Amino acid sequence: MSERTEAGLVENHAQTTNFAFKYLTGRHRIYKITEGIQSNQTIIVYQRVFNHFQDYVKIHDLQIMLDFSPKVIKQMVIDYILWLRDEKPGKNLSRTSIKVHLAEILHFFQINNDDFNLTIKNFRIHLPSDESTAKNDDRSYTTEEIDQVLRDCDPRSKVVIHLLCSTGMRIGAMPLLQIGHLTKTEFQLCRQG
Repeated sequence: MSERTEAGLVENHAQTTNFAFKYLTGRHRIYKITEGIQSNQTIIVYQRVFNHFQDYVKIHDLQIMLDFSPKVIKQMVIDYILWLRDEKPGKNLSRTSIKVHLAEILHFFQINNDDFNLTIKNFRIHLPSDESTAKNDDRSYTTEEIDQVLRDCDPRSKVVIHLLCSTGMRIGAMPLLQIGHLTKTEFQLCRQG
């Protein structure tokens, strides 16, 4: 047997032994809440929401949190949902907002525990029932409001506003735009008459 093959077998045996040791002692690699997420904005939101959940349950050691049974974890999540729905200081969150909080928490437990097979469907009964009770003052701008802003801004800002209004692009995507992303378009004016 060549030295290279022997070295590979020794390394493979060491990895297997290390895995077996971790499995027997109950210590597995803990995947962060941001594991596998590509978007920087999503990473920030997931981390913030999961930290908020950890503050609520008062458990900041991830290994301790993962040592609980799926039944106990489910109850912790239900208590958190009820707190967000009914008791959160300052405002009660809507069904959609709570589902956003829930997605991050479930993501963490699913990537770290094969026995954790809960989904958002398991928590529907605890979510607020009527979306109309949510206090959401967001609305799209009227054409008159957009015209008023366009009258008072410089040409560069006008381009940005027109681009955002006509494409539905998020404002966070603006700094990432490059000249190469644009395609040249020829327009032909029609003369009437």
